[in-house]
Amino acid sequence: MARATSLARRVGAVLVACLALVGCTSAASHEASEGEGPATVEAVSGTNLRTVTLTADAVRRIGLALAPVTKVARGQTGIPYSALFYDPDGAEWVFTNPEGRTFVRKPITVARIEGDTAFLSDGPEAGTDVVTVGGPELYGAELGVGDDE
Repeated sequence: MARATSLARRVGAVLVACLALVGCTSAASHEASEGEGPATVEAVSGTNLRTVTLTADAVRRIGLALAPVTKVARGQTGIPYSALFYDPDGAEWVFTNPEGRTFVRKPITVARIEGDTAFLSDGPEAGTDVVTVGGPELYGAELGVGDDE
């Protein structure tokens, strides 16, 4: 029951935060051309995932932060707990940063959580950068939350 309540709060926070990123653009932004939003979303071939590429202004507005996946004991990797993201169905994810201001969701399997570290039994390789601040906004952009279409 507590996990369902926590999940419901996270989903609500995702929706509110995403509206700020996707639905609003800064009038002072000189980086986005007329009609261009803060994020460009493209399908990842062969999956139901999408890449999200942010403008530099969007990165600054959401305070996006990254940290690398680290190697830990017994063949596991670790991520900061703040990088762990649950979708509405309870699946575990991280947003990786393959290049520049481009991000893509990757499924993970959490073996255990100790303090501020989530230990993974499956996920991105050590050294891969993951998003620790801004995941909910990226998820909203990926899903099109706030789009007028």
